Amino acid sequence: MDKLSEIRLRVNKPIFIHYNGVYQFLAKNSYLVSASDIEEVILRLTKHSVYAYEDNIRQGFLTGDAGERVGLCGTCVFERGNILTIKDITSLCIRVPRQVFGIADFLFKSIFAQGIVNLLVVSPPGMGKTTLLREIARQISTKSTKNILVLDEKNELFSLNSFDLGITTDVLSNVDKAYGFTKGVANLRPDVIICDELSSKTDVEGANFAVLSGVKVIASAHASTIEDLRRKPTFNMLFDNKIFDYAVILSDRLGLGTVEKVINL
Repeated sequence: MDKLSEIRLRVNKPIFIHYNGVYQFLAKNSYLVSASDIEEVILRLTKHSVYAYEDNIRQGFLTGDAGERVGLCGTCVFERGNILTIKDITSLCIRVPRQVFGIADFLFKSIFAQGIVNLLVVSPPGMGKTTLLREIARQISTKSTKNILVLDEKNELFSLNSFDLGITTDVLSNVDKAYGFTKGVANLRPDVIICDELSSKTDVEGANFAVLSGVKVIASAHASTIEDLRRKPTFNMLFDNKIFDYAVILSDRLGLGTVEKVINL
């Protein structure tokens, strides 16, 4: 199971998995996923109370108890330009999380050697950003007495029974990152804030607020290169204000979490 990273379920299609770095069909000619299979997974993820998870469904995902992020695909229902929910779900993308001890060792021998810096981890989806962030949190906690605040918006960075983020780490789960940055700085006095996937202008503004408040920020963002990230208007403030000291570019060229480049920003 350590080599399984993704499961895709599609109605009337065979199960498709990402195993040992390769996409392949599971029992291609013997089993097709049914609509009832999809429904059963949804019911289990929502603990048979779909209504209670409508906000997550509206955002296109659910999260399992062990931090599995499950992307939803179906029919979007809108009202006055705003999405209300996703119904008639026809496919699921289940990303299997894991903890990899030592994956951040290179950081602590290089850019963190003299202390924690503001760091942005950049890669396309599914390249190991979240796994790296987990290990950064654990190692900062292990190697120092710093107070770490993890903003776990999608409940996948931390799972009480699955991941060790260190004994000096606090976790705000299911939290809007902009709220987490501002209220976290004010109420929890962190030395370091770690979060996954900066994606909106308010996310970037929150990170900027934290850095200007004297808190180190370690976060991730989706892009293949720094040049691609610069082309996203959402991230103008990130570069204009020099929020981050360094960026680490990841790929899967030699397996998930391959470090392609470390860039001084």
